[in-house]
Amino acid sequence: MALFYSNLRYKMKIAGDFISSATSINSTLLEYIFLWSNRITHYRFGFCLIYYI
Repeated sequence: MALFYSNLRYKMKIAGDFISSATSINSTLLEYIFLWSNRITHYRFGFCLIYYI
């Protein structure tokens, strides 16, 4: 029983690490998209997007 619980906690830790890495990748992707949208479109339009999100 204790082995089962330690295995479960290990899997939950792996899942948590995966989720945190995925969210960090998503945030860097969003920053990259916002940088490009600021370059392509008008600067104030990109700023409004960031402000509303």
